[in-house]
Amino acid sequence: MAEILGVGVTHSPSLIAPDELRNYSLTRALRNERIPAERKDPGSWPAAMREEWGDDAGYASALYQRERLAAGFRRVRAELTLSGRMRCWSGAMTSMKTFGRILFRLSA
Repeated sequence: MAEILGVGVTHSPSLIAPDELRNYSLTRALRNERIPAERKDPGSWPAAMREEWGDDAGYASALYQRERLAAGFRRVRAELTLSGRMRCWSGAMTSMKTFGRILFRLSA
């Protein structure tokens, strides 16, 4: 009988963008004329959102989130490597911008 090991990771395209542009979706929404002005005011946002936005338009939060994602990818890679079930055959792990291109091959 075969065993199946299921692992899920994000395929978020936002990892491709540099951290300086990680707030693009929100800044684009803030420019949208159909969104009421009172909703664009950070004072009306939930506390957690205001905290992430900070005084740098979310840049520090983007750095933190990228590192959390990278740490998660490293953990998954380590677990797969240690289990002997899969081997990473791409050097893409060294570049944060190419996580979406990581390729794994099933071990025989």
